[in-house]
Amino acid sequence: KMQQNRGDRGSGEFQVDSSKVEKTKGGNSDEYIMSLVARDNPEFFARIASRELEFATWTAAARAAGVTLPARRPTVSLSDNVDRVADRMKAYYGTDQVKRIIERLSAQENGAA
Repeated sequence: KMQQNRGDRGSGEFQVDSSKVEKTKGGNSDEYIMSLVARDNPEFFARIASRELEFATWTAAARAAGVTLPARRPTVSLSDNVDRVADRMKAYYGTDQVKRIIERLSAQENGAA
């Protein structure tokens, strides 16, 4: 994995045969992003495998290869303050959906399900 080896192409973990890249279900793992690069831009993948090109991460390599990466879902840490959580929810869901969330929470607090 590139990040663990800091781009060390000599490591045994990096040596891959693009014909043997496993198909994965998805996500943002290095293995999945590597398979996207191999599938969508095999010539670029070959240049990485031959050490002609080096990137710190597979995400950086995929962007340079022009590969469309899966959208990352926004996350809110439970340690975030309430104002930040509210701002992020409004930005992601929009005002109408946030109002529905507030209504639902209020109903649950009042004993309705």
